[in-house]
Amino acid sequence: MVWFYQETLNTSALLTSLQVVLDSHYSVFCGRYDATPPRRIRLNNAGVPVDVCVAATTTTLTDAIAHIPRGETASPSVFARGADEPYVPPKAPMDPDAGSPDVPLLAIRITTFPSGGGTAIGVLLQHGVA
Repeated sequence: MVWFYQETLNTSALLTSLQVVLDSHYSVFCGRYDATPPRRIRLNNAGVPVDVCVAATTTTLTDAIAHIPRGETASPSVFARGADEPYVPPKAPMDPDAGSPDVPLLAIRITTFPSGGGTAIGVLLQHGVA
């Protein structure tokens, strides 16, 4: 999942908010799978990796969202899998979900666009845990 914002959001405030929300309500996403079947989640506070990056200076938010249908007549559609990949955490080794105790259950990438502004927040989440 990726959310695109026209504004360049405050990365420091996003990270602080994320920590508060995870600590208060979703600590399970900070754990890892247990290595012993049946599959369980170890609440070991191993953490959620967050990658904060800046898009190439030639890439604008408009470029990043060009594949997304817009407007009142836009209907659900399918677009190439790779279209959002620059804005989500690396999918390997999280996809496919092998239940590895070494792999995070949630990973996040925050990308800012220096040319024209904007922010993308990409989330990769183990569906079975959610």
